[in-house]
Amino acid sequence: MGVSRVLIVGGGITGCVAAVALAKRGVEVELAEIRPEWTGTGHGITLQGNALRSFRLIGVWHEVRVHGFEFDRVRLSRADGSLIAEVPTPLTGGPDLPPTLGALRSDLQRILAAAVYAAGVRVRLGVTIAGWSVEPPAVDVSFTDGTSQRYDLVVGADGIRSATRSRLGIQAAPQPTGMSIWRVLAARAPDMTCAELFYEGPRYKAGYSPISASHAYAYLLDADTPAAGPGARAPGAVLRERAAGYQGRWAPIREKITDDTPVNYQRIESLL
Repeated sequence: MGVSRVLIVGGGITGCVAAVALAKRGVEVELAEIRPEWTGTGHGITLQGNALRSFRLIGVWHEVRVHGFEFDRVRLSRADGSLIAEVPTPLTGGPDLPPTLGALRSDLQRILAAAVYAAGVRVRLGVTIAGWSVEPPAVDVSFTDGTSQRYDLVVGADGIRSATRSRLGIQAAPQPTGMSIWRVLAARAPDMTCAELFYEGPRYKAGYSPISASHAYAYLLDADTPAAGPGARAPGAVLRERAAGYQGRWAPIREKITDDTPVNYQRIESLL
């Protein structure tokens, strides 16, 4: 039995890559994304070689590479900036791809969305599954816009709070880890040539990852308590205070954070 018509639920990295890969094999693909505006969030992401190999397979690796920043190691430092060790990162994508690439999520989403449209995938924004019934070998799907279609396969790529997974009876839900994270974009200094983590400081750790020729994605891991977030205060002001005590290459990042700096604060969760 062949698969000729597929619905992918979710237009993030996984959903986009799956959509393009299937379309390139001649499958008729539809992609339903619940957000009406199909953009990526502004903070950075660190991609390992196995992800880069997937981008090469669907034909977007060259453009991703142009907009990202390649590096081959992780630097471990103390909070005062002194070096603990530098650890090479493995070539998980093969010998002809870099071990690691930092990128801006919005750049990556833009590139993947363009590839989805170019592959002829039908994209439905602001829509998701309302229900389904299975009559082998097909799945009849109804959507939140009142329409319905029949598919050979439905792929759930709708994130850690996947409604598709819940519809299958899988009740696993994200759980708090006791940690939270503050994220901010920062200027990349010339000596910020790889990811760097800072330990032995006042918080769990601080770090950054270069994501382009001019920018880095910086973060601070903190406790997750009722008082951990910014509350009514400007997030930039709170992050500046929480990051006090981190020196080395993190100090210039902290010094340039103002009350008006866009800061993303989230709990860190795990999902089994």
